[in-house]
Amino acid sequence: MNTTEPNQHAQRSAAAAWLSEETAALARDAGCAESDAEALAKIVRKLAETVCGNRETHLRLVPAREDFAFLEKAAAEPPLNRIAGTPASYAAGALTPLIFDAGNAALYFFRHYRQECETAEKISALAALPPASVSEKMREIIEADAPFPLSEEQKRAVRAVASAPLAVVSGGPGTGKTTLLLRALLCIFSENPDAEIILAAPTGKAASRMSESVRKQADEILRRAEAGESFPFPRRALRKTCALEARTLHRALADARGVPALEADCVVVDEASMIDQPLMHRLMRALPPRARLVLLGDKNQLDSVGPGHVFGAICAEEKLSGAKTELTESRRFSETGTLGRLAGAVVRGDARATAEILDATAGTAESVFRLSEEKITPERLDAALLELFPEKLRRVSADADPRETLELFESVRMLTPLRGGETGADALNARARRLFSPPGSDAAEHFHGQPIIIARNARQEQLFNGDLGVVLRERRTGTLVAHFRGGNGEIRAIPVGLLPEHESAYAMSIHKAQGSEFSRLAVLFPPASDAGTHTDFFSRQLLYTAITRFREGGNAPLFLLLFDRENLLEAVRRESASNSLLFAHTAQTPNSLR
Repeated sequence: MNTTEPNQHAQRSAAAAWLSEETAALARDAGCAESDAEALAKIVRKLAETVCGNRETHLRLVPAREDFAFLEKAAAEPPLNRIAGTPASYAAGALTPLIFDAGNAALYFFRHYRQECETAEKISALAALPPASVSEKMREIIEADAPFPLSEEQKRAVRAVASAPLAVVSGGPGTGKTTLLLRALLCIFSENPDAEIILAAPTGKAASRMSESVRKQADEILRRAEAGESFPFPRRALRKTCALEARTLHRALADARGVPALEADCVVVDEASMIDQPLMHRLMRALPPRARLVLLGDKNQLDSVGPGHVFGAICAEEKLSGAKTELTESRRFSETGTLGRLAGAVVRGDARATAEILDATAGTAESVFRLSEEKITPERLDAALLELFPEKLRRVSADADPRETLELFESVRMLTPLRGGETGADALNARARRLFSPPGSDAAEHFHGQPIIIARNARQEQLFNGDLGVVLRERRTGTLVAHFRGGNGEIRAIPVGLLPEHESAYAMSIHKAQGSEFSRLAVLFPPASDAGTHTDFFSRQLLYTAITRFREGGNAPLFLLLFDRENLLEAVRRESASNSLLFAHTAQTPNSLR
């Protein structure tokens, strides 16, 4: 069984084969010998498969191997050097389909090499600029103890976000990224009430949470201030902050025109670990010369689904140390609590400590945190779904309130590493449909009480990838209507026939859950054999991302972990392979290619 749909693998294989054939034809047209054209085509197929399947921007080569020697020759001699260029030829303005970087033992498609060079240049240039001065008013806002004091590391982050051309803040769940962002926004608006600020995130769900979290805190302070409490925050700055609406990064860039295109004094991007190289490159090109850039994320989470490991590379780059702040104090997970200790052990790659925590917890009657090391059978999966989803969601009443039902579904989810196979998201959703759909409707595409998630952006309907909805039957007409949360918190109703591509949302992949939080959460970590040949897919980043989606609160919180011990502990030992060369390039992009 595979980690993705079979047709996706087929599409990737077909794309790699097509690129291979096109490369061979291009080489022949350039006058290359048939043997050289075929050798180059084979290497390009490997490159394409690596970019598509392994989420890398390049193919790493071994200097002692045949491919490396062939590319060294190809990049040095005509006519092959018309196909495979070098960093030097790139810097001179040459256009070649491939770039062979012998110094880093890597082969690139031209587009990805150019994106990496330009992205690294822009980020490095931003980091080299001096920060703006911090005024007395800003200091007063930063140091304020009410409504709650900031930690010293949060204060450092606020100063950076409010004044530095580039601010990179990494922190796990509960470390206060939203809290410090609010203070920084108040600092900015206190200095310039007309400042243009863009809030963005890679997915619709993450953008919605960003807006909601900032607005909720600002509204609370404003309400208390109007009731007579004293805060050093200008009312106008609070109102401006409340009015900010986060967008998906794709939407923000699509709304823009030209290069640079974003009309902003400051661009703040949350969940930055989800940004792949092509999207980061688009952001860098669209950023105005005098605009500040703020990247918020968690370096320990999964990397982007697309090629490139941008946020991790930025956090690891020593030359950017002055632009980075790491938050380590979490208010969500106590260091002595079960989940806090488990998350810490996983991040450290400490399999022994992880095993000890699992063993210590397995024998307890802890009401919130539960473990199941039983063999993952169909019967066990059914039992987990029935335990996870409360009766109100298993059998949604005919007169259910759309807002209340949607809020309940937003707080409950089963997560799995896989998409396909018996323990994948598709099969789990099918299993939940059979368990929870009204009698006689389990084969229907839609049914009353069905949670759904949008899989493709539809701007006309104002629905975006990751938006969660719930299907309810209108009592008056009997028609099925999907209800979604609108931009201002209102509930929008859309007939199911008008919905863009979507799927059931009882279960989802861990990748798709990034940026979300659930108070009732089941995490499935099956045997490695369920992933077929992709056993290295399981990593500590994958497990850490899954368990930190839990947020204790609300009614009857529950964290349920169904796991295969051998695979879970092996995953803790395995770090996601990240071969980013983002800041390893010496070639500068010539003006002719910009």
